[in-house]
Amino acid sequence: MDKRVLQLCHKIPYPPFDGGAIAMHQMTEFFLKHGFFTKIVALNTSQNVFNNNILPEDYRVQTRFEALDLNTRINFWRAFINLFSNKSYNVDRFYSKVI
Repeated sequence: MDKRVLQLCHKIPYPPFDGGAIAMHQMTEFFLKHGFFTKIVALNTSQNVFNNNILPEDYRVQTRFEALDLNTRINFWRAFINLFSNKSYNVDRFYSKVI
């Protein structure tokens, strides 16, 4: 039986320079070391902009890396309108029809 992992990340896990990125990167290293077929899908937000040149090619190939661009900036008008809905604005701004 194949060991497969889909690692969903709220931001790009490479380079591992802060706590969240370090934790995600360590999980990826564990999966790869133990023979898991690993795919990373990460959000590329305006707060954590992904620099394509930083990611090593072997890391990209081994993890079948995919970054999804998503604008998660707070929009005060949308936040105000959201007050009259039954949804959480903090969750709603991470929703995308493309994804």
